[in-house]
Amino acid sequence: MAKTDLIDFVGCSNGWQTSWDVPYDQLRKDLGDQVAIYGVIEDAPNWMDAHNPKTNKSGYRLLSASVPLLYGNAAGKPAMGADGLEQFNFFCTDEVHHNPAAGKTARTQYAALRGLEKLENLRGKPKHYALATMYGHWIFDEWEYAEQIPVILEPEWRRVFRLSMSAEPPGSKLDLILQLVVKKREGLPDLGVSFNGSWPNFDDKPTDELLFPCAPYTHHISKHQAFNYRLMPSMIKEGWNEIVVYNGSHQRATPKERVDHSVCRAAFRLRQRGHAVKSRGKVAPAEKRVPELAALETLLHETRESFIDLTLFPGTFDPAKTGEKFTYEILDRTIPEGTDKGGGGVAGGGNRVMD
Repeated sequence: MAKTDLIDFVGCSNGWQTSWDVPYDQLRKDLGDQVAIYGVIEDAPNWMDAHNPKTNKSGYRLLSASVPLLYGNAAGKPAMGADGLEQFNFFCTDEVHHNPAAGKTARTQYAALRGLEKLENLRGKPKHYALATMYGHWIFDEWEYAEQIPVILEPEWRRVFRLSMSAEPPGSKLDLILQLVVKKREGLPDLGVSFNGSWPNFDDKPTDELLFPCAPYTHHISKHQAFNYRLMPSMIKEGWNEIVVYNGSHQRATPKERVDHSVCRAAFRLRQRGHAVKSRGKVAPAEKRVPELAALETLLHETRESFIDLTLFPGTFDPAKTGEKFTYEILDRTIPEGTDKGGGGVAGGGNRVMD
């Protein structure tokens, strides 16, 4: 259709949560130069819940209530070649149904939309980047670009994530903080991060605060633990950037102990749930599960949450004031052929990762 001039423009978006890693560069190659490509900014950074200690209320955050989130989500799109921006669902921030502080302490930052599509207006300003999560409050989007988080990292595992960002000018007075959020528990392993090929950094600062407040929320929920890592802003690349997360634990043992020693990480305002593996929409009978899958049954039924955030702060970094997210995935093995008359497999074939 694009080659026959039936399309003038396309807008790429997730459903209600915004996108952080759409391959606009590949879309440009596919669509050519005659079709305009717009990046869409939706009203949820992801589905990781946050908390307000003053009201003792928790809930999902709304991107349009935060100027740093608006700047971060916007900057990554033209940096990848998008021709412009579209905003959608911002009115939800001004509805009490979505925002308990609507019209009081939290409202849509409409003034920040002016010049948002121009990178020169965004460079050198505080930004908050994140990643979309696989789960949502209302719908399961089978047709969208696959989200990267949440994920589970077992001992000595590592995982790479990528997102689009805009480079900062030399001499910019910004600090770059990456925040990793995991499910809180005793005995968490050493966690490290690498940014764009840097040496792994295990020097984390624990915190319970978000990287930036996102009204009305300022903190993480009680079952999350956040860790901040300080990085160099000069390492940010124009376009794709890569983050590698490491589980520094060396405790490898039985399948059950592997679950106990694993950590669920989250990147960029994310949260995800693990569900029982299904075959044709029904939970596979116990006798049809391979031993490894049965051993991980508890893990599959539990909710696992973790997140990562990158943020750019003006001035000096205060480790006591930061916070955000990550993701997980579950190794699964196919039900042996012939054991299921309905289709012969658990969510696909062969050894695979379910994310």
